[in-house]
Amino acid sequence: VSQAPDDTTAVPPAEASPGPKVLSVSLPKPLGIVLEEDGDGLFVAEIVEGGSACDCVTVWPGQRLEAVAGESFSELEPCMEAIAAIEGEVELTLKAPEPKAPPPPPPPAPTGPATVRVVQEGKPDMSLS
Repeated sequence: VSQAPDDTTAVPPAEASPGPKVLSVSLPKPLGIVLEEDGDGLFVAEIVEGGSACDCVTVWPGQRLEAVAGESFSELEPCMEAIAAIEGEVELTLKAPEPKAPPPPPPPAPTGPATVRVVQEGKPDMSLS
């Protein structure tokens, strides 16, 4: 019996630690997830309309793919082969992306008097204080 995508529930794995949220979700095929590979492994690049992930509020672009059916993958091709070989629902372990550090604050505005020198071609220089 296949579970409807909108009834899919995510449960945090027991080994989840503080920090980025790690969760497991089981989805029926077609998943509707576009995975991409970068230097850190695999991540959800896009959710495709019509797939079961489209109706699942716990899957979103940017999440890291930690495991498929309990097996970790760092390359796209073996991961896709494993997903294709699974019959029924596919268990995915996903991790929220690392939060980005806020940009540094702008430098403080200068204090005290300032002099501006205006230079125009063909005209004498002017200084404003």
